[in-house]
Amino acid sequence: MSEDRENAPGSFDEALRRLPREIALERDLWPAISAQLESHASPPASRWLRPAAAALLLIMGSSLMTAALLRRDEPVLTQPSVSAVGAPLAALSFGPEHTLDLSHAAAREALYRALSDRIDRLPPDTRRKVAANLAEIRFACGEINAALKLKQGFGRLVRRATDKGYVVILDPRIVTKRYGRTLLESLPECPIEYVPEVS
Repeated sequence: MSEDRENAPGSFDEALRRLPREIALERDLWPAISAQLESHASPPASRWLRPAAAALLLIMGSSLMTAALLRRDEPVLTQPSVSAVGAPLAALSFGPEHTLDLSHAAAREALYRALSDRIDRLPPDTRRKVAANLAEIRFACGEINAALKLKQGFGRLVRRATDKGYVVILDPRIVTKRYGRTLLESLPECPIEYVPEVS
């Protein structure tokens, strides 16, 4: 019954069979399309030239603005000053040896002087908040340095995947203080065993 419907005059399949297999074009369309594409294409240099020029102008403008702002508020650095809480600013650096060459140390000292001078000009409430933030930064820096030292000591014991050894930490602060978890997480993945304190 379905074959009768397919071959019936006026059916869709019959109409498809009567369509021509190829369509001959009166003219070739590709040359006109190609000419239009080439007329709209920009030369290779102008593709990157405009964005590069815009980026250069943006960099120059922001650099000039930054220089103008820094020169306007540039403090006169004559002697070391004291931070908002009355204590000298502590040196912060990362790594177990905490060493910087002389140019970095001088730049850091100048930055500390400028920072403390600006802190001294702040209102008291803001000074307290800044002092609290600086204390948190110092704490985080100490935490990072301790983690680096612990990891370095661990690495001296276990150098290859086949090496075995024990690291014993007898300081109870590794469990009782908030930075203990950070120190333990800095170590390579290994089993950890807690032994209760013996009195």
